[in-house]
Amino acid sequence: MTHDAEKYEYQELIVGIAHRRSGPVSFRRTLSANGHQLDVGVKGNAMALLNEQGVLGWRVVRESDIVHQQHPWVVAELQDTDADVVSVSGSRKYLMARRLPD
Repeated sequence: MTHDAEKYEYQELIVGIAHRRSGPVSFRRTLSANGHQLDVGVKGNAMALLNEQGVLGWRVVRESDIVHQQHPWVVAELQDTDADVVSVSGSRKYLMARRLPD
């Protein structure tokens, strides 16, 4: 008797602080097979944003810093969404996975 392998879906999650001219706010960017979404001005810090994903069944597979060379595209993408963003800090990247239902 063979068992079907468990199936998973993955997403990349980037969270950090977007520094607006009016003050800092949190941001979240998700990238998955279904596309990407960028939210600027979300409530909560990085841990709260990760907890939200955990409630949806996502688990952290890998965590890494955003390297200096990646910051320009993060800032550019944030500025496309919110022209008041001037810089970012505290950015972390997470590879997330969750088991697909059988």
